[in-house]
Amino acid sequence: MMSHSAFRVLAAGLGGTGTLAVVLAVSGAAQTTPLSTPSFTSAQVTLGQRVYTQNCQGCHGDKLQGSRAPALVGEKFLDRWADGKRPAADLHGYIAKNMPRNKPGSLSTAQALNVTAFVLSRNGYKAGTRALTATTLMRPLIPPSK
Repeated sequence: MMSHSAFRVLAAGLGGTGTLAVVLAVSGAAQTTPLSTPSFTSAQVTLGQRVYTQNCQGCHGDKLQGSRAPALVGEKFLDRWADGKRPAADLHGYIAKNMPRNKPGSLSTAQALNVTAFVLSRNGYKAGTRALTATTLMRPLIPPSK
């Protein structure tokens, strides 16, 4: 990155030309969001399980295996949501806006985050010390470590 004093020297050197020049310093390395597994707490999983049981289990099954609605566990689920290209926010957003089917969008922000944490936990992701938040949801989701 160009220092402030170096920019002033460059600008002073261009002063007599009558030309306006804009200089941008760009790192040679591409800026990408690191791939990671989502961060959520065991408390979020417990609360999410309660919300799931009350609002989701009737269609998705008691083991998330699917019945009247698609399964929320397994390879097909992970292929769709954890391909390393989509952020966990896509899954959370779908839950928040479209679920439950009979009352779409009726879950609170916290309930949708907790259900997302519960679903992720049942797919092999491990709870940690940091809660699932809007910030952590933005990272691309990769399959869980085995």
